[in-house]
Amino acid sequence: MHDPTGRLVAYAVGGAVFLAILAFRLRRAMASRPFRLKFIWVLPVLFLVLTVLTLAARPPEGMQWLWLALVLAAGLGLGWVSGATIHLEVDPTTRAVRAKASPLAMVFIVALVLVRAVMRTMVGQIGATYHLPALLIQDAFLLLAFGLFLARSLEMGLRARRLTRAAVSEVFA
Repeated sequence: MHDPTGRLVAYAVGGAVFLAILAFRLRRAMASRPFRLKFIWVLPVLFLVLTVLTLAARPPEGMQWLWLALVLAAGLGLGWVSGATIHLEVDPTTRAVRAKASPLAMVFIVALVLVRAVMRTMVGQIGATYHLPALLIQDAFLLLAFGLFLARSLEMGLRARRLTRAAVSEVFA
């Protein structure tokens, strides 16, 4: 028999730890920081390697590829929106790009974390209801993350280059 009080305490402690980490992270993310365009490709490439190795170890079959393609498309769309919410600015003298998360970006991140937490608790139910193997759900989460990081990096990289070129043109105009 499960102790409901113990579960409540566990949820309360977990929630408090989550909120403390989130508050620290949000405070840090809201500060303007250098945006290193030359390193923007690192995280998407790491996730690409991880995704390829995972899918190669146990490839999906038949219609599972369709599910994964839909999840990847959703990740790409969410990543593009996520990247667009980050404010980029170019210092006119040094032409260095700086990034600062907007309040909308913070809401977006919190929403993604909450959706992920809910989905993790529902994985067993979803798999049983829709007859999806657990590995397919794991692969879907991995592809969603890959799409998010890829599109976010691409959107921010393209915008940073455009802003840098505009700043250079203004200097020489």
